[in-house]
Amino acid sequence: MAPATGRGPACSLRGVRFSYDGGTTWALDGVDLDVALGERLCLLGANGSGKSTLARLVAAISAPDEGTVELMGLTCFSDGRPDGASYAEARSRISMVFQNPEDQIVTTRVADDVAFGPENLGWPPARIGAAVARELDRVAMADLADADPTRLSGGQQQRVAIAGALAMEPDLLVLDEPGARLDVRGRRGVARVLDGLRGRTAVVHVTHFMEEAASADRVVVLDRGRVALEGSPDKVLEDPSLAGLSLEAPFTVRLARALAERGLDVPATLDTGRLADAVVREVGR
Repeated sequence: MAPATGRGPACSLRGVRFSYDGGTTWALDGVDLDVALGERLCLLGANGSGKSTLARLVAAISAPDEGTVELMGLTCFSDGRPDGASYAEARSRISMVFQNPEDQIVTTRVADDVAFGPENLGWPPARIGAAVARELDRVAMADLADADPTRLSGGQQQRVAIAGALAMEPDLLVLDEPGARLDVRGRRGVARVLDGLRGRTAVVHVTHFMEEAASADRVVVLDRGRVALEGSPDKVLEDPSLAGLSLEAPFTVRLARALAERGLDVPATLDTGRLADAVVREVGR
C-alpha cells in the first residue's frame, strides 16, 4: 500500500526477507513498505514481530537477504546483492535513534556528541555550531551543553541522541522505541519534536505506546515478520484484531468499547471529542 501523502518515496521495500540464522527462521518475511518524504509512520508489533529489524533496514544499517531496497531514490539492494555506494549515499540523508542512547554516546561533552554526525559529514564549523545550538534548544538540553553525557539520566541521554540525529538534518529519521526509557513528560517532549518535523522530514517511529501511534500519518503493524495491519491510525488502532496480535487498543478505544458493553450506543473511536459527544447524547436520552 502506498502512502497517502502523494509525495515521492524516502523508502521503498519490496519482498524483503531477513534472517539472523541463515534462513532457518525469518525475522522479516516478504515485507513491502513505502514511506513518503515528509510522512510520519509508526511501526507497531509485539516483541519479536520484526519491527526493530525493519527499522534497521529502513535506516540503511542492515541489508536484507532477499528483496529490493530503495532509499532516497537509490537502489541499495536488489538481485541478492547490496550496492555499497548507494547505501553510503543514502546513509548521509538518514539518521537513526536507538532504544539505548548510551550506544550512541561517543564523547564526554554533550555539545561535542551532538556535533559528531555533522562533523563526519564534513560540514564547516559555523554550520555545525548552528545545528548543535538549534537541536539542543529543540530538545531542551541547551543548559547541559558542557555536561558529560555518560553522567546524565537515561532520559537526558535519549534527548542528546535525538539532538545528534536531528543535527545532521536528515530527510529520513528512524527512531527505535525512543520513549522506552522516558517518563510521560519525556515522551511528550519527543512527541512535540516529531510534530515539529511533520511535513519536512520523513519519520519512521517504532513504538509500543499506542497514543504515540495515534499521532502518525499511517500505522503499520507487524506480526511474525509480516505486515498484519496497515492504514490510518483510526483504521488500525480501532481494529478489534489488535488483541489477537498481542497489542492493546488505546485508552479511548477501550473506554468506548466498555461503555458499549454497558448499553451505550457509542463508537469505538480514537477521537475523544467524538466519544464525549456520543456519551452526552446517550445520557441525555
